[in-house]
Amino acid sequence: MIDPKRLRDETDVVRESLKKRHFPEEALDHFLTVDKQWRVKLQEVETLKNKRNQLAPKGKPSPEQLKELKEMSDQVKKEQEGLAELEANTRKAAMEIPNVLSEDVPVGKTEDDNIEIEKVGEVPSFSFKPKEHDEVALKLGLLNFDKAGVITGSRFVLNTGLGAKLERALIQLMLDLHTDKHGYYEIMPPVIVHSRSLEGTGQLPKFADDCFKIEGTDYWLSPTAEVQLTNMYRDSILKEDDLPV
Repeated sequence: MIDPKRLRDETDVVRESLKKRHFPEEALDHFLTVDKQWRVKLQEVETLKNKRNQLAPKGKPSPEQLKELKEMSDQVKKEQEGLAELEANTRKAAMEIPNVLSEDVPVGKTEDDNIEIEKVGEVPSFSFKPKEHDEVALKLGLLNFDKAGVITGSRFVLNTGLGAKLERALIQLMLDLHTDKHGYYEIMPPVIVHSRSLEGTGQLPKFADDCFKIEGTDYWLSPTAEVQLTNMYRDSILKEDDLPV
């Protein structure tokens, strides 16, 4: 989430970035509106709280003073409830605005406008038409789409026999290679996360409709391990000497 202070102070920069992204500028306008409402209400609540504190007698209060203090406290409580709702709306509006683009990002409408920075290796050429990987795997009995369709539905697949063994072996190979040779540290995270973790890595609120939520809870199925790994360091300050992690 962009710092709300930047959204207020660098409105032109943010708006220009939204234009380059072809993102609706109304998102910024909406934030500025609800943010102003929240800050006005915040000032009103602080003024009420100060007034209530000034009314508090130094000695034993009279019945009239107690009544006035209670009325003032009830009013403060009511205003604070409205303030909390406005604050939540402001936070949600800020989270809807994508990050400001770096100045070296090429501006365009389609992927054809992207700039090729580097090409590694040579694209192979064949004297025959190569088969798709799934065609080869089906012929060898490594995959089964029909059974997966019975279990789950279309576009899912079972890895079977040597196909399942190959998948397991590749996972083990990559884990062993990177943890033994490249200095990586292995983590087996929980597959369920809460909303704050998804907000921390940008899946919420934008991709709420694409994530799987456990009904009646604040739990979601994690879409990718970056959620857990990134949130391991949420609310932490990493020393430069400890980087990279």
